[in-house]
Amino acid sequence: MLRAIKPYKQKAPRLYSVRWLEARLDELTSRIVLLRGAGCVTCPALSNLTNGHLLTRTWRPTRWDIEDGGNCYVQCANCNMAHEGNPEPFRRYYISRFGQEALDDLTRRAHSHDKMSYSDLHELWERYKAILAEEKAA
Repeated sequence: MLRAIKPYKQKAPRLYSVRWLEARLDELTSRIVLLRGAGCVTCPALSNLTNGHLLTRTWRPTRWDIEDGGNCYVQCANCNMAHEGNPEPFRRYYISRFGQEALDDLTRRAHSHDKMSYSDLHELWERYKAILAEEKAA
């Protein structure tokens, strides 16, 4: 018995590499976070501000999470560097603002094995470009 052969479905060509998209997402995320925040969340510093990640950037499901209760917040460069050795001040800030349950949920999402496909990254990049344009206009 012969079976029908499905026609070959060609994928759309990729305009950018995954690494290029990740780098642009990192840049857009930092710019959005810095526009939204007034100062460091773990100390009173108002200058030399950076995008701080509560959970390391290694965890791709939350690497670019800019939502309220997400993973990215404004930190001064000193607090951001110190966070690697002593994450407690940032954790205390997060728990006081959102609660332990939100931290547990964020950790669960970060450690999930959800894959981000090329199209997911590209879609997120397009969405963040629009968000940045809105934030600048406001």
